[in-house]
Amino acid sequence: MKKRIKFVGRENELHKLSEFYHMQGAGFLHLRGRRRIGKSWLLIEYQSKVGGVYFQGEQDSSTKELQSTMAHLWDEYAGKEHLSLIRQRDLTWDRIFSDITDYAIQHAEQTIFLIFDEIHWIAKKILVLQVKLKMPGYLGRKLEISKS
Repeated sequence: MKKRIKFVGRENELHKLSEFYHMQGAGFLHLRGRRRIGKSWLLIEYQSKVGGVYFQGEQDSSTKELQSTMAHLWDEYAGKEHLSLIRQRDLTWDRIFSDITDYAIQHAEQTIFLIFDEIHWIAKKILVLQVKLKMPGYLGRKLEISKS
């Protein structure tokens, strides 16, 4: 069994994440801060408490690799094998986000926590995401963190 490293500090940021998580309705949180100060670690720690999907973009990943990874992560979260059974050449971002949307509609009472870490690498592969992220006002609430 993998030994878990104790998470120390960041109570203020964890509290802000908790406030965001418990808000009514859908939202998009843009977590930003300088490099190498623990943004990813903070998200992973919070996700370990509430569940959800943690998806990390990788600079060298192809679009199909990213799609396949997201499909498997989503299917695992949703407790079904649907997207991961689709042939890779037939798997599209539209299909993935459509499946997520359908699930969200069917489980409206449930908070669904999706983390897209290193989103700039993901957005380079998803034109629709690039457009959405550049829309004024779309970024929703922001949480800025700094090195303590």
